[in-house]
Amino acid sequence: MASELEAELGAALMGAEAFLPREAISRLKGSAHSFLKVELVRGASVATELLSTYPLRLHCMRRPEATWCFVLTLGGGLCSGDNSAVVVAVREGASCAVRSVGALLVFKANILSHTGLLGRVARGALLAIAPQHTVCFADARMEQNQVVELAPGGSLCLVDWLGPGREARGESWAFQSYASSLLVTIGGSPLLLERQDLSTAGMGGFTVPAVVVLVGPALMGCFAKAEEMVQTWCPVPGPPRHRGERSAEVTCPTPPFEDPVLMSAIPLCVAGQKVGVLVRIAGRSVEHVRVLLRDLIEPLSPRLGGNPYTAP
Repeated sequence: MASELEAELGAALMGAEAFLPREAISRLKGSAHSFLKVELVRGASVATELLSTYPLRLHCMRRPEATWCFVLTLGGGLCSGDNSAVVVAVREGASCAVRSVGALLVFKANILSHTGLLGRVARGALLAIAPQHTVCFADARMEQNQVVELAPGGSLCLVDWLGPGREARGESWAFQSYASSLLVTIGGSPLLLERQDLSTAGMGGFTVPAVVVLVGPALMGCFAKAEEMVQTWCPVPGPPRHRGERSAEVTCPTPPFEDPVLMSAIPLCVAGQKVGVLVRIAGRSVEHVRVLLRDLIEPLSPRLGGNPYTAP
């Protein structure tokens, strides 16, 4: 059933080999792959192929506007040595949101736990990756690799965020290691290569980092919302961290909640034309960061049939 998607998986990995480390490609190839294909059928986005492989279970819910796919982990989280990946193909004109039911738990591990995503998005299609945060237990070892190929005219909303851990047990960034890589291409050309290697040293009291990638014509409203949020809550521009980078990043003393946050919005361009925005957020509370994510992607709600970060 998934032979077509397996062929696309091989093509995506071949295209990523020039940009991701050899170890990351090897882990993606060796993952237990679950497959999802969403197509436009009689004007509705429908999951036409679905295959779950342990330790993941994919559960799809069809809405009038889009297909929502929930990724569940059998056993409640990632155990030592787990290696899984989801392969998602969204065909022309279709819309798909990939979510998690709750936080992704990563348990104490002697062997690295790995999870991956490979997405292919056709012209006029939308893929929204909007999971809940990842929670790494004490001594957990976690690596995540994500590769998304966009056709010209395809759209992507991808959220990747990390919680501090089990704070009620006195665990805050008590994991052994956490690494996350993201490669986004348009028409086979690289647009973004994002890599996070986080240590237990923390980030100066900011314990909830989030990265949001907004690319494509369906995200125009989110582009404007990101810039509005940065200008409203962080009106004083900070210095660029890299040559040629334009960002507004400062501590917000008076956001809609008491704890300060850091937020930046960086344009992603192709041939001098803006095609997306990379948003970085750092907060001190999972709930506060969730509020920011909810507001940021709210303009996408009509296309998805709801906001993944709005409580039911």
